[in-house]
Amino acid sequence: MPRSLTTLVLAAFLSVAPACANNPAQNGDCQDGAPAGVGGEFTATISGAEDVEFCGFATSSGQAGFGWSLQLLTPGGANSILIIGAEGEGRPDSNTYDIADYQANDATAPANEYVVLIAFEEDILGTTGFSSVEGRLTITSSSPTQVSGEFDFEARDSQGGATISVTGTFTSTNQDL
Repeated sequence: MPRSLTTLVLAAFLSVAPACANNPAQNGDCQDGAPAGVGGEFTATISGAEDVEFCGFATSSGQAGFGWSLQLLTPGGANSILIIGAEGEGRPDSNTYDIADYQANDATAPANEYVVLIAFEEDILGTTGFSSVEGRLTITSSSPTQVSGEFDFEARDSQGGATISVTGTFTSTNQDL
């Protein structure tokens, strides 16, 4: 991933983590929703050898000329899904987009597509990290302050063995930088 996009994505991702880490809810206990001012919300189901459900905070940010990303983080920051757009493309319009193979594309989303990284605090199927293989990201509404949609994709572990299916919905607070 190009350095400018990596820096932008990392800064946005880390800006959410401290607020989540101070929340007493852990690993998807979202009955009370996200704390005020932290971000929007997401839910996700991960299907593999076992089904796991997560929910938490959703934030997105980006800038035309750099890129756009969506950060999904469970309360406490233990589990995360990071959806990254192609370099140079800003906030997506309402539409359906392909999710590409992260490893086959050298960690860079092709034009008008996205790649995904998933990190877990605890082992799921013997690993803590997965990346996208293929799927779809559907943006149902998009504005400078909020982006909503759903995702459905396959991912494989970082060693290329186990695969999982991930489905979910989100409404993120968005910042057009």
